[in-house]
Amino acid sequence: MLHYAYYVRSVRGKLSASLAEPFVVEGDNWFPLPAAKKLSWSDIQIVLDTEQRRLADAIAGILERKTQPSLKDGECFDILLGIRCHAVCHAGQIQLIKKLRPAAL
Repeated sequence: MLHYAYYVRSVRGKLSASLAEPFVVEGDNWFPLPAAKKLSWSDIQIVLDTEQRRLADAIAGILERKTQPSLKDGECFDILLGIRCHAVCHAGQIQLIKKLRPAAL
């Protein structure tokens, strides 16, 4: 979830051409387990929810013409399609893991 939240944050930054605030965990993309263990599972869920809400707000600002995007329309579409596909990919992985794990777990 932290990996995906990080990418949601980076998409928001690319749309607005502004430097996003520091991420909740040091590093980028894949985070070492000791760093991630500083957060509880509910904390991680809050991080993802917050990043997704911020991205939705940024998109709304662009659509309502309150914010000027840093990318052309086609580029905005591509980057937003990419982050959605990223989410679908990870959702598929989770479903596969759930199917493959022993029923006793």
